[in-house]
Amino acid sequence: MFIGIIAVIIASIVKMKMKNIPLRELEWAIVIVVPLGILGGTIFGKAFIPGMIWYHVFFFWEPGMSLFGALALGTAAGFVWFYKRSKVTMISVWVYADCILPNVLLGQAIGRWGNMYNHEIMGHIVSYQSLGWMADSIRNRLFYFPPELAQVNVSSSMWDNIQNLAKNMPINASTDAWINAINMSSDIKVSNVEALATALASPIQYREPLFLYESMANCFLWFILTFIVANLSRWIQGKNKYPWDINPSAYPGWFNNKYKSLPESQVSMTTAQKPIKYKKVMIKNANGEEREIKMSFYMAWNKAYYWYEADEHQVDLLMEKQEKNIEREREIYEKLDFMKTQEKNSKKRIKTKYQSKFNNLAKGTDKYALVKKDYDNELVLMTKNYKEQRKELHQELGGFWRHFKPNPDARKLEEINNPNNYWILRCGVLTGGYVFGYMLIRIILETHRRPEELFVQNYPIADFIVLAIILLMGIAIIGIAQFLSPYKWREVGWLYEKSY
Repeated sequence: MFIGIIAVIIASIVKMKMKNIPLRELEWAIVIVVPLGILGGTIFGKAFIPGMIWYHVFFFWEPGMSLFGALALGTAAGFVWFYKRSKVTMISVWVYADCILPNVLLGQAIGRWGNMYNHEIMGHIVSYQSLGWMADSIRNRLFYFPPELAQVNVSSSMWDNIQNLAKNMPINASTDAWINAINMSSDIKVSNVEALATALASPIQYREPLFLYESMANCFLWFILTFIVANLSRWIQGKNKYPWDINPSAYPGWFNNKYKSLPESQVSMTTAQKPIKYKKVMIKNANGEEREIKMSFYMAWNKAYYWYEADEHQVDLLMEKQEKNIEREREIYEKLDFMKTQEKNSKKRIKTKYQSKFNNLAKGTDKYALVKKDYDNELVLMTKNYKEQRKELHQELGGFWRHFKPNPDARKLEEINNPNNYWILRCGVLTGGYVFGYMLIRIILETHRRPEELFVQNYPIADFIVLAIILLMGIAIIGIAQFLSPYKWREVGWLYEKSY
């Protein structure tokens, strides 16, 4: 588990460094998410085990960790943290998710090997010979311990004595033979001899290395997401829609059918957020050798889109409009805070106003009751008035749904940042791909698991329904991130798949 966590952290750091994303938020996320993920894994993995002592659910060092429990609590904590920090860093929470979540597959792949040592997550029964393609150190562990062993408390030193006894027993010794041998041995003292004998007499049933299949599938999915899916928009464009098709002189290189290199004076330059790097080459021609420049495939895409700097005037107009909206929201929040203080002071004034009247009246009299009624009515009226004013302001903000309020200029912002209308894979798609891909792997392998090792233990129908729902959520994330979010909620100054 520890090695898996380290692998996820290292891979995430590399990904964020490649995007020049500050690591401060990741550092704090590690402190928050890792402990909560471990807590979720151990609680969810042990809470449903029959006869489990309640406080043992917190013993994360013992077998019985739930991957889904760790993912659920860890992901929830990570989303809250990064969503809150995104308002400060102006980096989309989807960017953080894409840098981290696919790398969880590495942790899952490594963590599955712990199942081998714990004799967990095996598949169907197979012959020992059919596992000959595996190393003996793995093959000899591919079996479940008999359930009767759970009824016997045996120390490690006692197991040594049992192993010595087993060397002198026939291979197919019966339960009765084991009972007699254990009773006759002075070195073996256990509370439940019959359960131990039944377990020792049980034949070993070797099984498929299901944990290994999942580990390999996770590694394959990580490779697909990291190196193939993430680069799809660089490789796949419509006919004559590549940057070097639209403006050949701006992108000389091996990929350009017209210009493999060009003199620097002939290369079309554009305004970029970072310096564009070119490689100098010497080209032979009729006049001898001439120095020209060319660029790499990835640098061409950086120049065309990822580092492309939108028209400054248009960006300023959108920024001005955005700042006005932000300023109006700030004014409303300040007004709400002022009203809260004002309401508190009004209550104090009303209380002070009537306190002197109450002091001069005896409780229980009609006059006291009349004054008390006036006091209550004035408080209710004042509270109602402030409540209506707050309601109007909250309605202007948008209430809870203000967090999902579309930006009317989002489509315009997208157009000025992608004027050539390239097909671009959006931030968030890798996150949805992780959810969809892993659920697909899990659903396929779930058909080989024992009922007690399902995600929803012992309820296969409910298990597949839940997994299918999560898989559909992955598809929904892909759809929203790719086709909806760029045209509804993006704002000036934020980092998405590129800086806006």
